[in-house]
Amino acid sequence: MGGAVVDDEPSDVKAPDGGWGWAVLAGGFVITGFSYAFPKAVSVFFKELIREFGVGYSDCAWISSILLAMLYGTGPLCSVLVNKFGCRPVMMVGGLFASLGMILASLATSIIHIYLCTGVITGLGLALNFQPSLIMLNRYFSEKRPLANGLSAAGSPVALCCLSPLGQVLHFSSSVSLSAVVDQYYDVGRNMYEHNERCVKKINTMGKLYALLELRIIDIVNVFRHISPPKVLQYHYGWRGGFLILGGLLLNCCACGALMRPLVGPKKPQVQELQAVDQAEKKPKPLKKLLDFSVFKDRGFLIYAIAASIMVLGLFVPPVFVVSYAKEMGNEDTKSALLLTILGFVDIFARPTCGLIAGMKWVRPRCVYLFSFAILFNGITDVVSSQATDYPGLVVFCIFFGLSYGMVGALQFEVLMAIVGTKKFSSALGLVLLMEAIAVLVGPPGAGRLLDTTHNYMHVFLLAGCEVILASIVICLGNFLCIKKKPDEPEAHLENGAPAEMEKLNSLPEGGKTESEQPDGVRAGSGKAMEGAEKSGGVGNPETAL
Repeated sequence: MGGAVVDDEPSDVKAPDGGWGWAVLAGGFVITGFSYAFPKAVSVFFKELIREFGVGYSDCAWISSILLAMLYGTGPLCSVLVNKFGCRPVMMVGGLFASLGMILASLATSIIHIYLCTGVITGLGLALNFQPSLIMLNRYFSEKRPLANGLSAAGSPVALCCLSPLGQVLHFSSSVSLSAVVDQYYDVGRNMYEHNERCVKKINTMGKLYALLELRIIDIVNVFRHISPPKVLQYHYGWRGGFLILGGLLLNCCACGALMRPLVGPKKPQVQELQAVDQAEKKPKPLKKLLDFSVFKDRGFLIYAIAASIMVLGLFVPPVFVVSYAKEMGNEDTKSALLLTILGFVDIFARPTCGLIAGMKWVRPRCVYLFSFAILFNGITDVVSSQATDYPGLVVFCIFFGLSYGMVGALQFEVLMAIVGTKKFSSALGLVLLMEAIAVLVGPPGAGRLLDTTHNYMHVFLLAGCEVILASIVICLGNFLCIKKKPDEPEAHLENGAPAEMEKLNSLPEGGKTESEQPDGVRAGSGKAMEGAEKSGGVGNPETAL
């Protein structure tokens, strides 16, 4: 199949590397934040959901997994929609879906409803925003692309720093004022009815309230008379109100989609434009390729896709379980949620810094090795953190995990762009995300099942670390082997080429030297390969192309 058309981008348009691109970058910053932070931020509601629906950790972990699986698994669908309708309308519709899913989830009566609403509908909406924002960002930036990708990726930790404490406040403080009033009446009732076991039994706040109502010590009207209306409004959110507010925040995705203005080619003189229109009408229109499967012929793309799929098996597990791990140690809820904020704060600075380093002249041709190191660093951090036994140990883990996670986030799409180039990036991104979706759907729930079986977080973090380390080995060795083999392939292709191609080479004028007549230092095939890589947007170096 031919190269996929990416949102009908004019072929003669040069990336502006600035201008309106900074507005596109701002929109991508917000979209990336929502897309990656939501699956982690939802984890702060797990304790309440377990209590509400009587489910286990593995059941709640499916919420984050389905969200991520939809974000990744709908990649090909997003590619088709972007190539058919363009980035802007797809993103605006996606924003509506994302918001609708969270609003419907606030009305859920079972964990299955949350799977469908938060996982499927919100996940689809975020996917329809995430991929088009990446496509537009990489179209607006070329020379500054590593920095732009790093800055855009920083949206994830910024959103995580905001959403995690927000979610904590929304549902953990929901019963503060009601609890205080009920406790006062409960003390009175316990003194009056010491012989009554139902009243003096230590149960949760709502159990106390039911006991007091049953014994007619209080009535519900009397309770709410003692709570001022502002406090009721302030504290009576709960996880349902939290989901509703998060759904309202997701409407900002529609505004970000409006920023994605398509690039317009340079204006031609009116006569030339009319002639071009006439010629275009006479020629039969070729069928537009909505999805380009030819990327699977690229060995570098295959290695990247396999390594990325292994990586995401364990990459998202620690952020999902670190809050529950801290609570299991006996830490307060707000103190436990602070770990995600620490992780996100470090991540904020790691991503742009890594983007700057990757854009350096000496580093950019070798960014695959930097990417491999970042994955290895992340895996080792998981393995070492499995031995943490107290809160300071988890704080140290979050610092190093945020650093390594930020490096991975800043480099993953830069490396993919270097492998496939601009024209095939839309299709390649969609297909890679689809492959990663299968792994994402298995990773966190598998870790949750392991936790339910062993009741030990050490095994969860060890497994996640080993999976990530394996991914770094795959991409590093695969890249090294491809570099060794790649220079010989174009030359062999010319030597064993079809007779028609050889005749074409022999029929060149005497004055024009063929590539085989060039000095020994210049390879016939590699010259064309380098030229093709430059035209397609990839960096002209075999080390970046895996």
